[in-house]
Amino acid sequence: MSCRFCSEVNNKFNTNLNQRIATFFNLDEDQTLQVLENLKENLNKGVFRFVVLMDRLEQKLKDLIRFINHNSQFDLYAVELDYYKFEEHELILDSSPKCNCHFLKEYHIRR
Repeated sequence: MSCRFCSEVNNKFNTNLNQRIATFFNLDEDQTLQVLENLKENLNKGVFRFVVLMDRLEQKLKDLIRFINHNSQFDLYAVELDYYKFEEHELILDSSPKCNCHFLKEYHIRR
């Protein structure tokens, strides 16, 4: 990874990139190195996947996602979520699992 990127991770999290990835994903050293290698390869190839989490997906946004997926090198996914809070408990649920599965298939158009 670039020295600037590693430096930014170090400044923000007070740890190096390898340690941060290993801790966050609970990985051993070999797994961490594989994640970094995959990340580097995907960045070099321009492979990007974005996930948009929203409480409500309007048709205009769905149309925009379809357009972006069809006309760019990006893979864009969208998921509708419901947020619930009761006292100290918080719960976030996919608001319509069947619909979202269909939505991902329909709007994630491969080139």
